[in-house]
Amino acid sequence: MGVLSIIFKIIISVSLFLSQAPFSENININYSNINSLPVYTKIESSTALNISAKKIMVESDRGINYFSRSENEVQPIASITKLMTALVFLDKDLDLNQTYTIKEDDTIDGGKRHFFIGEEIKLKDVLNTALVGSDNEAAAILAKAGGYEVSEFVKLMNRKARDLGMINTNFIDPTGLNKGNVSTANEVVILFNKAWQIEEIREAISRSEYSFETLQGREKKITSTDYSLFETSPNYLGGKTGYIEEAGYSFVGNFKVADDEVVVVVLNSETKNSRFSESLELSKIVRDKYFK
Repeated sequence: MGVLSIIFKIIISVSLFLSQAPFSENININYSNINSLPVYTKIESSTALNISAKKIMVESDRGINYFSRSENEVQPIASITKLMTALVFLDKDLDLNQTYTIKEDDTIDGGKRHFFIGEEIKLKDVLNTALVGSDNEAAAILAKAGGYEVSEFVKLMNRKARDLGMINTNFIDPTGLNKGNVSTANEVVILFNKAWQIEEIREAISRSEYSFETLQGREKKITSTDYSLFETSPNYLGGKTGYIEEAGYSFVGNFKVADDEVVVVVLNSETKNSRFSESLELSKIVRDKYFK
């Protein structure tokens, strides 16, 4: 009975300790740097009641998940797809000063046209047109520029997604026009972080406009679809938009919040402008809760 009595007392002591200890099931921390990180609890959903986006992820460059909503639900991601298109294109390590001649079968309906048949354009200008102006023809050209069939290029996109651990992501085309291009808010963060590491992509998605000339001397001016870049906020670093009807208005962007770079994903927001205002609001919620 003595041994049983001791065991019983230990169980009671542990139970009392756990009942009094502060605990949140919402804690989600990257433990790789546990000695240098304070304990963060995720921001409560009630704090972001006015955010219309159906799927949200707010994560720092240190892996801290500040806020999320339905972050593992799969949905179309529209032109956010172009980040993966750019990554796979750059994997080919082509000479970006190499030229491409626009052909009749490069024409794609949907969105503003920047290229015309017969124009000769450097690949670096095609890349920037795809990312800055979210141009669908430019994205499709990137897929073909390395000598791939589009279907072969898409296979490489899906392979890279698996290599990055994006198990719920799938691509059907390189533009994002197909509703079968799907991911989650959580995995869009993974994609964005990888893309942000690449100088050519980071510079492109941080530009409000991009200008160049074709080899024939025709001037082109590409205006960004990312309206946040036209605001005077020094805390916004760059991002990528997406929209088709099935995806709603979507956006992923990088914000400087104190010493953190915070990636904000909003998928299926109500309006073209709300995806930007809601992303900014989420970055401010993080700032006010943890850094003021």
